[in-house]
Amino acid sequence: MKVFHFTDFRNLDSIFRTGALLSEAVLPRAIEVVRHVDSRVMEGRRNRAVPIEPGGELTDYVPFYFASKSPMLYRVATGVNVTNGVTPQDNLAFFVLDLGDSPQGVLDSRQVLVTSGHALSEFAEFRTATRANIEDLVDFEVINAFMWRNTPEDPHRMHRRQAEILVHRQVPLASSFISLAVNSESALNRIHDMLRNHELDLQCRIEPDLFYPKR
Repeated sequence: MKVFHFTDFRNLDSIFRTGALLSEAVLPRAIEVVRHVDSRVMEGRRNRAVPIEPGGELTDYVPFYFASKSPMLYRVATGVNVTNGVTPQDNLAFFVLDLGDSPQGVLDSRQVLVTSGHALSEFAEFRTATRANIEDLVDFEVINAFMWRNTPEDPHRMHRRQAEILVHRQVPLASSFISLAVNSESALNRIHDMLRNHELDLQCRIEPDLFYPKR
């Protein structure tokens, strides 16, 4: 079972230098981050309390998503309702976290949560990310669906499409369970150059199926 966190290429240098994906709350102020999230959404995550242990706010966690082709990636790739306009998907990279059979074990007992949908939604349910809770809470029919728009019969499909894995504080890049995926060979070559510059041994693959087809 894999989950996905995409970021702009312009953020990779600081991520590689830090050696970890850091949550918003622990990110040093000196690091400038290229964000594609609407400022209102970001502010909402700063103020959204997590109702179970280890608590805090959503910005205390690094978010991953079960569906790589998320509504957010669609907006970024098409320029719909985002502040930065269209971002070519060749300028985006996925951090891929392989949860295996035990999400807790993958991250060395760091506290990991799962949500039933977009964590900002009033409908979101939070649980500890055991395998049983993931299978019970996440709607994999919608996650794996080609079409995931809301319908009159089911107005919360997009919410469930954005079910999250929340990792408390950070995800170390040294973990053997984290890798990178990009959309093209040119993007892969750029990543390899950056990894060499930072002397990092991080697996990176071309996986165009994680991205939206070019229009």
